[in-house]
Amino acid sequence: VVRGGTGNVSPSTLPHSGRVSNRGYGWPVEGRILRRFENREDRKYFGIDIAAPPGTEVRAARDGTVHYVGSTITAYGNMVIVMHDGNVASLYAFNSRTAVNVGQRVRRGEVIAYSGDGGRHNEPHIHFQMRRNGNAIDPGPFLP
Repeated sequence: VVRGGTGNVSPSTLPHSGRVSNRGYGWPVEGRILRRFENREDRKYFGIDIAAPPGTEVRAARDGTVHYVGSTITAYGNMVIVMHDGNVASLYAFNSRTAVNVGQRVRRGEVIAYSGDGGRHNEPHIHFQMRRNGNAIDPGPFLP
C-alpha cells in the first residue's frame, strides 16, 4: 500500500488524477504502480514507475515552473522537470512528447507531456520522481 497525504492506495490502482493530497500534490497519471521508491543500503530506486499506455496525458503533480524539458539525460528519455515551492522538484520521464517549455508556469493537473513506451519494464509507463534540494525523496507521502 502506498501511504499518501489523505489515505492509502492499493498496489494495483491509483486514484483519479483529480484527487489532491493535503500537501497539494496529485497523481501525474492513473495506472498500476510497477515499481516503488526504495532507498535501502542494498536496493535503491529513486522514483515510482506508473503503468500508462503510450499517449496518456501526463499532468503536473503540483503548481510550479518548468525547469527542464528534453532528453539530454539519456537514462530518462524525454523528460520534464517542474520546480515547486520549498525547493522541491517533480520529474516525469519516458514521455513520447512534451507539451510545455522551460520557464512556463504550470498548474496542478495541467497536461505537461504524453507518455511513451520507453523504460526498463516490458509495459509502457512513466517514471515519476521527486527531489528536495537535489536529493531524491519518496513521492508516496506527497501523493493522495
